[in-house]
Amino acid sequence: MRPDSSAILSTAASGTGCGLLVLLGVFASGETIPSDRWFGLAAMGTALGAMGIGLVSSAYDPGRSERFLHTLSRWRSSWHSRAAVLATGACVPAGLFGVGWIGYGEVDGIWRVCGLAAAVLAGFTVHATAMTYATRERVYAWSNRWTVPLHLALALYAGGLWLHALLALFGRASPDSSLIVVVALFLCFYLKRKYWRFIDAVRAVSTPEAEWGESGHRIARERAARLRRYAFLLLFALPLLLAMAGMEAEPGPGALAALAAALSGSAGVVIERWLFFAEAE
Repeated sequence: MRPDSSAILSTAASGTGCGLLVLLGVFASGETIPSDRWFGLAAMGTALGAMGIGLVSSAYDPGRSERFLHTLSRWRSSWHSRAAVLATGACVPAGLFGVGWIGYGEVDGIWRVCGLAAAVLAGFTVHATAMTYATRERVYAWSNRWTVPLHLALALYAGGLWLHALLALFGRASPDSSLIVVVALFLCFYLKRKYWRFIDAVRAVSTPEAEWGESGHRIARERAARLRRYAFLLLFALPLLLAMAGMEAEPGPGALAALAAALSGSAGVVIERWLFFAEAE
């Protein structure tokens, strides 16, 4: 299937923003996140900015505002619409959470409730996005048991990388955020390996030409293998090495290592999303 740039940007950005928002809400509920206003501005700005980019790229067409409204109105029958509605809805409690955090320097009380509500809606947004593809029964690379957990784990991992980077940049590096990054990394690696083995096995015994009588768009196997190696390097290997190096470094170099890990992971997510669409038949 020919990858669509808006779909790649939408799923990569939205997943990262939602994952970060989930972690911010959870950390706030556990009182393990700094109430510093500037940190709140950076963290909420990153989360909501990424979610906004994902929402706009998936549902908005410049000059045609009715397309966006049409997307939102189909929530009863479309998982894509549900994802857009949930993402839009998550911005409301997230905005209130940001008001308490940035405006008053508080993340407890009613503001904590808003953060948790935003985290729940953000998590459901990722699930609805995954279901948009998991329910495409004729696309075996999507309609399988690995699609939904992979989307959820990838969002948690990408959000965790940016949370860890932001904490390190503000001199608030946390063992909890480091643990989340490491656990989510190995979980994503396990699920991605299972996913690739599944679609490779199915492709070996079934071809779209035999089923549909026509040739679909497929990337060359050599190119797919090369891009998988790039995805592995940027998404898993480099972030792990940088995270380990950052743990042993001084605060300054450690923060730069955490930021480099987040940037590498984001690049890996884009390649992984490109493959997710390109390898679908």
